[in-house]
Amino acid sequence: MSKLAELDFIFRGNSEAHNAFIVMHGYGADMNDLAPIGQWLSQSVDAAFYFLQAPNQVALGPYMSGRAWFPIDMMKLQMATNQGDFAALFERDLPPGIDESAAKVVAALEQLKSRHQKIHLAGFSQGSMLAAKVALENQPSISSLSMLSGVLVSKSLWQEKAGDSINFPTFQSHGTQDPVLPVSEGRKLKEFLNSINANHKYVEFSGGHEIPMPVLTEWLGFIKENCL
Repeated sequence: MSKLAELDFIFRGNSEAHNAFIVMHGYGADMNDLAPIGQWLSQSVDAAFYFLQAPNQVALGPYMSGRAWFPIDMMKLQMATNQGDFAALFERDLPPGIDESAAKVVAALEQLKSRHQKIHLAGFSQGSMLAAKVALENQPSISSLSMLSGVLVSKSLWQEKAGDSINFPTFQSHGTQDPVLPVSEGRKLKEFLNSINANHKYVEFSGGHEIPMPVLTEWLGFIKENCL
């Protein structure tokens, strides 16, 4: 199986392209989950798409498992959502385990820098949280950041690393009926990004915890306008 640094991955697109996208899946999924998006995008843009696999295995049920970038207590997540105290889980502090996965993604990023001129980070759900952390801490190496159904993770880290502005365009999407990560938290992230980035695109859609075709179409437009 192919690896980037320590991480397994699936590749789509043009391996010689100037632009490379590192894409991270959500909690409980794996590298296969978002790979069809790369196939679709590569029909319209000349880029390399690397769909990384999270290093941690998590149980999803009897005889079922998936991958995770860091542990999430799903019961606490549901309770925090119901009680309106979502910030207690992610906004105030970095979740345990995210630093270890971030280091692995950075190693993959460094490996790709010798092959491609521009590196873009993208992720869905938990993957978007990790993508944001890596982007903030490696700004000179990042050309864009896309967060699909993401939320603000460690606001103090954002404020420390971003300061008054960040130097790359950002894309964000969120469903108004998202049962996992409430849209109110997505709007907090949007407001924060609007305050530090003149080139932030936010797409809100009628749907849940997903990446529907209208979002993909908007993301493709963002890529064509800002990334190539």
